[in-house]
Amino acid sequence: MLSGTILDKNENAIPNARIWFVDKNTGKVLGETRSDGNGNYAVAVPRVGTVILRVSVDGKAFMEKEYSFDALLSSSEIIFEP
Repeated sequence: MLSGTILDKNENAIPNARIWFVDKNTGKVLGETRSDGNGNYAVAVPRVGTVILRVSVDGKAFMEKEYSFDALLSSSEIIFEP
């Protein structure tokens, strides 16, 4: 289970952000979710070595960043930087 909070650069929660977790090696979407009203998310995904985290806010701003799976497990906050 991966969980955390999506924040803007001022560390304010971003509600209703769309979040995808993609296996870097295969390009397969492992899981998809949206942040709640407080920017929190939780999704069950299979363990892989490297994950590409994709985040979209209001269908306009977009971010894509690479993380090791272990880094996502230990990190509770993701800063949205489009």
